[in-house]
Amino acid sequence: MCGTIAGVGRIMNEDMTTKFKNIQGFDGYRIGDDGSVWSKRKIKEKWQRLKPWPNQKGYLQVNLYRNEQGHTRKVHRLVLEAFVGLCPPDMECRHLDGNKINNQLENLQWGTSKENKDDMNKHDMTCKGKRNGQAKLTEEGVVAIRETYRCGNISHRQLAKLYGVSKSAITSLLRKESWKHLS
Repeated sequence: MCGTIAGVGRIMNEDMTTKFKNIQGFDGYRIGDDGSVWSKRKIKEKWQRLKPWPNQKGYLQVNLYRNEQGHTRKVHRLVLEAFVGLCPPDMECRHLDGNKINNQLENLQWGTSKENKDDMNKHDMTCKGKRNGQAKLTEEGVVAIRETYRCGNISHRQLAKLYGVSKSAITSLLRKESWKHLS
């Protein structure tokens, strides 16, 4: 059975109730606390669910129109702005479960950059080591470099030339400023 969407409306599904709020600054658009985005078409006068798409970083976004001009908005920010309030200074949106496409209100929270980075580490979302697209070394190579440096009489410059990386990259990994996850 379904209810209507009016003001802060509700739609009843079999096992859940979704709350809706108007999206500020965009007439004819509503956001659900489940992360759904709706538009009321002028011709049909019926609410239609918009289909979000992922941006380059994997966050869902939608186009909202005002004065026939499109504005791309991230769904997670729309949810928090509608149900919690505008983003406080020096804060950003956190996905508490680490899932970038879970835009349910209970999974979102304004937080500091540090809290967001801690969440990413907790959920193993960071691109450490060989998972980093710019990494020139493998984990085995890093372990070998550290072992070679401990055992031998070899300079940072010589190691850099041998492994095809910069001297500063060698210095950083020997000081464990990079590749920290390897012992």
